[in-house]
Amino acid sequence: MYRWTIPEQYANKYIGEYQYESFDYLLFSHSKPIERVENINPVIIYTMPDEMINKYDCLPNSSLIPVVNERLKDFLETHAKGNVAFHKIDLQTNNGLKDGFYLLNTLTKLPLIDMQHSHYQYIPGTTALMGFEQVFFIEEPPEDFCIARCAEYSSYLMLSDSLVKKMKKEKFKGISYSKVPVHRG
Repeated sequence: MYRWTIPEQYANKYIGEYQYESFDYLLFSHSKPIERVENINPVIIYTMPDEMINKYDCLPNSSLIPVVNERLKDFLETHAKGNVAFHKIDLQTNNGLKDGFYLLNTLTKLPLIDMQHSHYQYIPGTTALMGFEQVFFIEEPPEDFCIARCAEYSSYLMLSDSLVKKMKKEKFKGISYSKVPVHRG
């Protein structure tokens, strides 16, 4: 199993700035379909040159919800059918609006973290996880799993070994695949 992450070599200054007043990004962490509101799209501002934007299939942004282009969208619609939906965005650059970009809405949420062996902290006064000192994942995810948010920590977007193999073959740019640790013994 892998975690979808931002490539280490991606420059922080080029991470898109989600305009939080434009659309509630937290809706995407619930792993449920989001009703489309006519003429209202999430707005994300990128300062990188358009030529660079065109080189990426996935663009990181401050909401931690992946922004994908048509190529990656089409791939996921084929290989993760029923587990993903896409929401058109207004991607603003120095040269104006760019078409053909979407926020990835992962419709599946699964318990994939081995909480018994992981070391974590709660947000004080709540039962919500603040973060992990050490995290382990379950050894055997469900057989039909291909892409899902972790039920325990929705910031984690998880991918199956078979989906990552197909994605690597396509050489998508702007995504890193982090193999996750499992507790053995």
